[in-house]
Amino acid sequence: MFGRGGSGPDYTDLPAPAVPHPADCPSFTLPRDLALFASHLEIRPATDARPLGGGERAELLAWIRFADRRPLDARTLVVLADALPPALFALWTVPRPVPTAELTVHFTDVLDTRPAQDWALVRIRTEHAGSGWAVENSARRPAARPRPPGTRRT
Repeated sequence: MFGRGGSGPDYTDLPAPAVPHPADCPSFTLPRDLALFASHLEIRPATDARPLGGGERAELLAWIRFADRRPLDARTLVVLADALPPALFALWTVPRPVPTAELTVHFTDVLDTRPAQDWALVRIRTEHAGSGWAVENSARRPAARPRPPGTRRT
């Protein structure tokens, strides 16, 4: 559902993570057999966590922009909602299937202004995994905006 916001409270509990600027982050290419669509994106991890890096936390945080530098509007933010692999990949060293049973994208009032340009900080983390199911949350935040325009839950 899309619609303009009205009057109401102004609050967010999603503070921006303290990460380096995209220019200070290394470029990263997802393997084509893992994410073919990623060839349309420029990805710069904002932390040491990498997909299939065998880390300790199920969280990935990266600056992402479209290779053709298109603006970040509602349509492109939906694409970025699923641009990174599942956060569980940060724990593993070998890929495994992680099918999406449900994906919901919520937009915030930030989209009521104008499309953002350039980079978005995309954060995905697994809240719970067990018995073959996982619950993940994700947020996208344009570089020049203090609040995220959208969140995702799977």
